[in-house]
Amino acid sequence: MSTEVNQVVMTPKMLQNLVAGVQQAIQGSTTTTTTVSKDGNFSNCTSRFDNKVNSNVEPFIDSIVIYKDCVDISEENALKGLPMLLNEPASTWWQGIKSSITTFEEALLALRHAYGYAKSPHQIYKELFSREQNEDEPTDIFISKCRALLSYLPKSPAVHESTQLDMVYARENHEQSQDSAKKYANLHQKESSFKVNDKVLVDTYALCKSKNSYTSKFAPRRDGPYQISKVVSPTTYQLVSTEDPTRDLGKYHVSALTPYKGDEDYPDPVRPLGKRGRPLKTAPIVMPIEDGRNT
Repeated sequence: MSTEVNQVVMTPKMLQNLVAGVQQAIQGSTTTTTTVSKDGNFSNCTSRFDNKVNSNVEPFIDSIVIYKDCVDISEENALKGLPMLLNEPASTWWQGIKSSITTFEEALLALRHAYGYAKSPHQIYKELFSREQNEDEPTDIFISKCRALLSYLPKSPAVHESTQLDMVYARENHEQSQDSAKKYANLHQKESSFKVNDKVLVDTYALCKSKNSYTSKFAPRRDGPYQISKVVSPTTYQLVSTEDPTRDLGKYHVSALTPYKGDEDYPDPVRPLGKRGRPLKTAPIVMPIEDGRNT
């Protein structure tokens, strides 16, 4: 049995037409397979924002952006469906600005501007260095919270990541040194025995007034008594007058107070205190000068 091989003769023009047809077919199939209609929406999204007390808009924005990408929601559908995720009073705020919003990104920027972390950079740094780590709080969690606070800084100019870490660790080292100094100081500190309704004397610092014949040499070093009305802190106490307990005389440090050990018949202070520890403007005490000459 003999087999015959049929040869096909193709001109260069026919070859070019064949290659062009194959390329068009490949491009058409690629376009067909990669084109996906974005018909998703926020109907099944459970995230809600209402701007109640202690509510933060950043977790809400992060959740809806992730949901939008996962469900493949178009920009137009995302902008239309955003009001479904806003409760009162945020929904009322949206009704007032929706006419000026044209894209989903603009809506997110408006949310951050209205309900975001509205603090200037120097206030953020101040809050960062005023934070304290709790005794039962892991160091990694504390550092993560500090870095989350730094994320609210303006994007431009950006703070380098190494600088952020240096600031956080500097804050941590500063706090540890303060705790060490505090622990050492507390070892030599006397426990205060003052309590509410105790009578105390207050250290006074009189000024010499030679023109009025008044000298601090004869002024009392402590004056009182006064009554403790409130324990503000272990080292600070609120004082009131013994005659009028409603008359507030300010807060005083424990180092300026001395227990009063007199009788219950309390004498009047020589120079009564005014508010915030300032003495009242009373006439100075004039000490009598005896003439020692013989008459």
